[in-house]
Amino acid sequence: MKSAGRKLLFYGLVALLNIAIVGMFSVVSLQSFRPSSGDSAPILIRANPQPAPKIGTPTRIIVPSVGIDLGILLGTFNPSDGSWTLDQDHAFYADASVPSNDSNGNTVIYGHAQAQIFARLSSIPVDAKAYIYTDSGLLFIYAYQSKTDVVPTDTSVFDVTGPPTLVLQTCTGPWDVYRALYSFNLEVVATI
Repeated sequence: MKSAGRKLLFYGLVALLNIAIVGMFSVVSLQSFRPSSGDSAPILIRANPQPAPKIGTPTRIIVPSVGIDLGILLGTFNPSDGSWTLDQDHAFYADASVPSNDSNGNTVIYGHAQAQIFARLSSIPVDAKAYIYTDSGLLFIYAYQSKTDVVPTDTSVFDVTGPPTLVLQTCTGPWDVYRALYSFNLEVVATI
């Protein structure tokens, strides 16, 4: 009799332990019912975590409408002397700006106003697409909106507030005394 009692106690404890384990690993959900719909099927409501931001450092830019297809290197703006990292073959991602992202701020890519870099931006049509490839395997697609000319000391281009925007910057004006800022709105982010 003692043996049967111990077995019963053992199986009862195993059953309780199984119930506890199942409860621990079950997805917790709240149930509610559709009001006055006549359907009594439960609606599962689950807490949705915020999706991870889509972000990446630009590595390539393509603007098909003006024949731009360039590799992008990391560049720096030195505010003390107004100098920028530049060369004759690449566009540069300004490290003082935000990387390409789907949440906020200006991503600044700049380069010389030379035919092989950004000179052709002067003929870009409204709504032209810019494709930014990133080191995180994401493709950011932007649509061109407007151009603004600013003085070289204007650093508002590094603004991190507002919607995610691509700004292509190059020199303009007589003796390149101004900076042309071509602004693009984010349309979509794709995984490549």
